[in-house]
Formats: sequence, C-alpha cells, structure tokens
Amino acid sequence: MVDSPDECCTKCTLDPDCAFFTYYDGQCYKKSTDDGKRASAGRTAGVCNTPKPAVSFAAGCADIYCSDASNYAPAVAAAAAADVTIVVLGLNQEIEAEFHDRTTIDLPAGQYVAG
Repeated sequence: MVDSPDECCTKCTLDPDCAFFTYYDGQCYKKSTDDGKRASAGRTAGVCNTPKPAVSFAAGCADIYCSDASNYAPAVAAAAAADVTIVVLGLNQEIEAEFHDRTTIDLPAGQYVAG
C-alpha cells in the first residue's frame, strides 16, 4: 500500500527500470513506458524528474593480497565521489580454511591502506 502519488514517484525514482508511474487506489504501478491508463477519476500518472541513483564499481585490488596498488586511485576517487560506499574485504580459503587456522584476525596487509 502506498500513501500518495509522491510516495509512488519516490518508489519509481529508486527503481532503475521505472520511467513512469501510475498511482491508483493506494497502489503504485511502476512502468518502463508510458503505455496504459494515465487519466481517470482517482488516478495520478506521471514521470519523476528526480535523477536515478547511479551505481559505479571500482576494484581497488586484483587479488586477496592487494599486491598491485595501481587500481587504488580510481577506487578512492569513486568512493570520494559517492554518497554511499560499499567496501568488500576479506579472506579466501588459501589464507584460512579448516585445519589451517591463523594466529591473528587481521586482514592481509595489502587490504589496509593509509589514507
């Protein structure tokens, strides 16, 4: 259930496949084209001019050890330009596996970058 045409417009804005919306009887119909009913009693339809959120990706490391730092600058630039950044770090089974325990919980040294 959607409370208003404005809320429907917001839902459309957040969906990369939505270009148009129709709000009718508490329901939001998100559409990629302007086909279908647009005007009738109680129906609100339109296009939201709010820009869609952009998603970008920049790999800072090519492997788990981050032994090649040549991709750090583009990754740092992408993170600096973003409103939200998701950073994925971790291990693989080469570093830690069953019966191959580590003495520390630290990430591999290359995954730490002074900044």
